[in-house]
Amino acid sequence: MSISGIGGGFQLPNIFSGNASGSAEKLNKSPVDEFLEIARQSPAERIRAAILDEMGISEEELEAMPDEAREAAEKQIAERIKDKLLEKAQEKTGTLIDVTV
Repeated sequence: MSISGIGGGFQLPNIFSGNASGSAEKLNKSPVDEFLEIARQSPAERIRAAILDEMGISEEELEAMPDEAREAAEKQIAERIKDKLLEKAQEKTGTLIDVTV
């Protein structure tokens, strides 16, 4: 289901499908457990999980893929992680000012 608005469409996750992030495992976790699972991940792990979610596959589905398909998917994931990390590194976090009197 999508909801369109001023900024474009907003895609709601399909919590009833058994293949993406709306799996039964996640539905049985408490919010605290989900938070702690995410908080314990490194930034690269969080980016990887987000990319897999964007691709609509889980780690288990990735592992079950044939070798050639999995290698291609892993290369694509690695490229996207690299791109996202480079984007973050290039973002400016502050402004340089001269405070001499």
